[in-house]
Amino acid sequence: MSRLLHPHHSPVLKDKKKSDEFLFAFQQALKYFPELASKQVFIYQTSFFGIQHASRAYPPLLIPGHLKSRWIYPIVINKRQEIKTFLKTLSEEQKIGLIAHELSHTLAYSRLSTLGVLLFAMKYAISKEFVRKIERETDLRVIKRGAGKFLFLERIAVFKFRENKPYPETEDTYISPVKILANLKKYPNLYHVQDLRICAQQLQPLIKDIKSSRLPFRISTSRKIKHSLKTIIAFFPEVFKTLYLVLIKKPK
Repeated sequence: MSRLLHPHHSPVLKDKKKSDEFLFAFQQALKYFPELASKQVFIYQTSFFGIQHASRAYPPLLIPGHLKSRWIYPIVINKRQEIKTFLKTLSEEQKIGLIAHELSHTLAYSRLSTLGVLLFAMKYAISKEFVRKIERETDLRVIKRGAGKFLFLERIAVFKFRENKPYPETEDTYISPVKILANLKKYPNLYHVQDLRICAQQLQPLIKDIKSSRLPFRISTSRKIKHSLKTIIAFFPEVFKTLYLVLIKKPK
């Protein structure tokens, strides 16, 4: 199993009074990405206000002197109050979908060179089009690996949670539940008819809202700038905190 960098051998860095709420989800999601079994995956919780999503997988920490085999792959779970409320609504299956998406990112990072990691980080910070491309490829990888049902259920939860407060960045960047279901149908060997029927039933009440939230393909310059600023504001404090936890606190 992946080396989970935490003093208590837990994949989630947490407050002492809290339980490992993502432990089971991590263990289940990892089954769909066996290539990561030998990697060092470091999952922790934080509440930086720059993070706009429930979770985020960062490119590996390129610690000087570390070979690629010792790269550390951070996954951040957002404890910001509004998102923390959303996380509490998730079922175990939806948590698996959430973590599977982040592990899909991690798998892609593990295939990059050091230069590739640096170029990826730069492009992700400055190009909204690149972000959309990467996020959709990440979703499709989850589907092709067989965890698409969990991804669908998690995305349904996102749309339900934001039902009365649409969030354009989410709807515009990630694959919608409608398209996830359409892609699940392309892999009958991975997804049973009964699973597809359950997904369709969950989707039906949201069809109208999902269609009304569609945005035009063109992304305005102001949105591109806003995206870059949000990414940079979130990135540096989280990376510095992760380096502190790994290099100074030195979890075993």
